Parts: sequence; structure tokens; C-alpha cells
Amino acid sequence: AKDETRYQQLTQLENIFPPGDDGLGYSMGEFFASMVDLANAPGDNSARQAVLARAADVSDRFANAAERLDILQAGVRSDMQNSAATVTELAARVAEINAQISGNRGSNIQPYDLMDQRDNLIAQISEYVNVTTIPASDGTVGVFLAGGQRLVLGAESASLTVQPDEMDASRSSLAMSSNGQTLPLSADLLSGGSIAGLMRFQNDDLVDARNRLGQMAAAFATQVNSAQALGIDLNSNPGSDIFQI
Repeated sequence: AKDETRYQQLTQLENIFPPGDDGLGYSMGEFFASMVDLANAPGDNSARQAVLARAADVSDRFANAAERLDILQAGVRSDMQNSAATVTELAARVAEINAQISGNRGSNIQPYDLMDQRDNLIAQISEYVNVTTIPASDGTVGVFLAGGQRLVLGAESASLTVQPDEMDASRSSLAMSSNGQTLPLSADLLSGGSIAGLMRFQNDDLVDARNRLGQMAAAFATQVNSAQALGIDLNSNPGSDIFQI
């Protein structure tokens, strides 16, 4: 579930950087081609306008890519919130069944139907987050995650919540709430499940993509502006920046 979720997110990330005419590389190539045309005819006003149009296209594509990365981040946050709510609901149902099984203790009839329902619910939880189960002597089962944090213990269950990351408010982190206390859960301890895949994508892949996009934009703009500064305009003034960084 972790790998499948991350794969789905990576596929969306890949679509932000298409090859061919719709890609960033193509627009930068078109910009440089317009620069060559202008260098061959520096007084041609139409060639100058073509350069500005190609520069605007490059800028728009960088901005569009950054905006789509923000949309991906918002989607990750929404998916995490929905998944956390589902896990919370499933955990509460496990706790209810634990209570029923514990209450029937001493009866000669084994509550196999309830035990099967509970196993099914725990299996559903494990699709979202990797869990460990520990049976108790009263017939209940404890459910733990993230290095031993209690999700279900006896007839009580905790809630999973999504909150802004302490290090980067644009990202989301997972926490567990129980008895009025909220405990942050380390992403490194979430070893499996779709939520772990979302957090891996958010904290590694999306951060890397955003950094690389920023580095590419800064390098491109800096080099073009530096080249501009080496020349003069039609009024013999030093060349000014084309791109604002």
C-alpha cells in the first residue's frame, strides 16, 4: 500500500514536467533561438518582441509548475486527513468489538463472528498504516503503530489527526490524540501503509522536485541576466535584467 500510493503520487509529479513542446526545456530552447534571431538583427523590433514573448512563456511555465506542486501538496494533505479519519473510525469499531468480547468473557460460546469482524477491521487499518497487534488475557486485542504507540487498547481507542509540520508549515504531519493529549508521530516510524507512502512522497519526492525546480529557475535567470548585463540597449545603456528572481 505504501509503494502503490507513492507510485500514484509520483505519476502525478511526472506529469508536471512533460517532454516535448509542453516542457520547460522546449520553452527555454525557444527563448535562446529567439535570442539568436535578435543577435542577427538587433534593431528589428519584431525580433525584440519575440524575445520578450518567449521570456514570458518560460516564466509562465516555471510559475505553472510551481503552482501544480502546491496543488499536489494540497492533495496530499487532503488524502492524509481522509485516511486519518478512516483509521480513527476503524480503531473505534475495533475498541467496540473488544468491549463486546470482553463482556462475553465466561460464556461457553466463543464469539467467533466478533473476532472475525475485528480481524477484518485491523486488516483494513493496516492498509493505511502498519500496525502490531498484541492479544490480552480478557480476549481483547491491542493495536499499536509507529514504534509502539497505542491506537487501540481494550475498549479505548485513540484518534489520528493531521496537523502542520513543526519544521515546515506548508507540509503536514501525523499525530495521535488520546485523553486530551496529542503526540506527534515520526514519519520514520511509519514503515508501511498508504499514509506512510503519502508522507514519504511529501517529505522526500515533493521537496526534491520543488528544490530542483527552484534551482533551475534561479540558474537560468541568473545566467540570462548576466549575459544581458554584458551588452547595451538601443540607447547605449547597459543591458537590464530580463527575469526577476
